[in-house]
Amino acid sequence: DFEEKLVQITKGEQFSQVFLELNPLHTVPVIDHKGFILNQGHAIMQYLCDAYCLPDHWYPKHLELRAVCHSWLDFRNCELYKNGITNYVYPQVLEYQINKNAFQASNKKKVLMGKTHLDFSMDLLDRHLIANKFLLGDEISIVDLSVVSLLYSLELTGDSPDWGKHHVKRYLHEFQTWFDKNLFDEIFFCA
Repeated sequence: DFEEKLVQITKGEQFSQVFLELNPLHTVPVIDHKGFILNQGHAIMQYLCDAYCLPDHWYPKHLELRAVCHSWLDFRNCELYKNGITNYVYPQVLEYQINKNAFQASNKKKVLMGKTHLDFSMDLLDRHLIANKFLLGDEISIVDLSVVSLLYSLELTGDSPDWGKHHVKRYLHEFQTWFDKNLFDEIFFCA
């Protein structure tokens, strides 16, 4: 059982005194699990996998496979998100929201830099997926949840989440197919 509490970040609710007591970083997500407060999405997913003894494919217990999992999470944060999405998607989306008629030259440079990083990262991702159904092998993991959710932010700019990459396109299809068929059983019938 859990109780969901939506935080309206567009209204600044993450800066309320109640929220800052939970998370001084004023970021979402954050959980309160039996009095244990934790923020940062990846840390939360890792904790919940261990706390509820989820099947090993979600967050591997084997040391080397878990290290590979962490490596992909770092790739997601540092390459895809920090270098790519924040430079490519955010300037276009935020600038459009602020001034629908003008796009500043400084943002054009940032977008080009972000596109270059995304080209590199998506090529790397596509090559890895030649031999892998999901990022850690044949079964879905928290890495896939994180990477796929980020890839779909490309739609905000009118780009395809697969970035025109054949194996990434197949990966997104595999993810959606798995999600549609299995999520209910994964959540409600784990032993």
